[in-house]
Amino acid sequence: MNQNPRETPAAFPLLRVAGKTYREIGGKIGAGFSDRIRGGVEARRAWVEKLEAFVAADRPARYDCFLAAVRDEFPHLIEEMQGCAEGAGVPFDRMFTIALTPELGAMMRAAETAKECTTVALAAGDKLWIAHNEDGASAYREFMYLLDVSWPSGMRSWSFCYPGILPGNGPSVNSAGMAQTVNFIAAAAVRSGVPRYVLDRAGIEARSLDEALKIAAHPRRSYSQHHIFLSRDEKKMVSVEVAADRQSVAEIAGVYVHANHLIHEQMKDLPQIIGRPDTSRPRQAVADSWAAAVKDPAALQPADLLGLLQSHQNAPLSICRHPAPGIIGSTLGTAVIRGNERRVDFYDLEPCGGRGREVEWPQGE
Repeated sequence: MNQNPRETPAAFPLLRVAGKTYREIGGKIGAGFSDRIRGGVEARRAWVEKLEAFVAADRPARYDCFLAAVRDEFPHLIEEMQGCAEGAGVPFDRMFTIALTPELGAMMRAAETAKECTTVALAAGDKLWIAHNEDGASAYREFMYLLDVSWPSGMRSWSFCYPGILPGNGPSVNSAGMAQTVNFIAAAAVRSGVPRYVLDRAGIEARSLDEALKIAAHPRRSYSQHHIFLSRDEKKMVSVEVAADRQSVAEIAGVYVHANHLIHEQMKDLPQIIGRPDTSRPRQAVADSWAAAVKDPAALQPADLLGLLQSHQNAPLSICRHPAPGIIGSTLGTAVIRGNERRVDFYDLEPCGGRGREVEWPQGE
């Protein structure tokens, strides 16, 4: 992964943080990345102001009910967000509104081709691997960052993060040998409850598959999501599709691929916002074709999984997505997670650019 420095842009920065309280840790993250957080908010100002105007028209149903649910179920994450807002100099109301982007977007039926990711997982022999393209709004390309956090719970985690958004929405691994990646699912149904960004964040402190599954399928979940959870110690990996009123868990064996629409048999009939499946299915088809051609999953190498994530078939809505006119999103980073080796290779922006480096899988608690 050695690159010519003249051709390699600055890598996304990594911040190591520890603290006795979640508010203290949030404050350090906010202060450490204040320029990036404020820059990310400014880069998407029109979208943020649209969300805020939508909230203002019916705050009890579009803000207060979600805030109350998080205070009931995960009060420490409210403290974390308050600390981050203070450290970054961003009003908490604005930061929490941004955290409601999936729910508010569904309420507005604001389908964007932005936060769409592609994941390939491998469970064969001693290999437990996840390779994941994190796609998001291209406005964030200059403002993403990496976090290595020692939490008050005793857990330590590494995450690829959006500016000012709780960690967990990007690929994450923790010191209990757990890994999580998520794919946004734009179901039509949304209800008041715990937002998906909050549940993604809670998942990065899970110590087991059972704990992770309980978080993903929280009875007060407000919206849809797809998770892949890997447990190194349990030697197991699962795909979890959840919606506000339904859930499905499938253990992964061999090769498994997932984009941004529901594919589990008991889930795929749920209504989704028009636009998402249409932009997700071409990527799913390319990934399915690749997976069908694999004769011996145990013989696959990391370069094979990475090769799929570098595909430009069906561009500009390809698996490896570059900024393009009229398209909001692009690939912001790629993680290749090898659970059996406790190794994470991370690529800044599109994986075809080769801007790769190994990042530390946190050890010990």
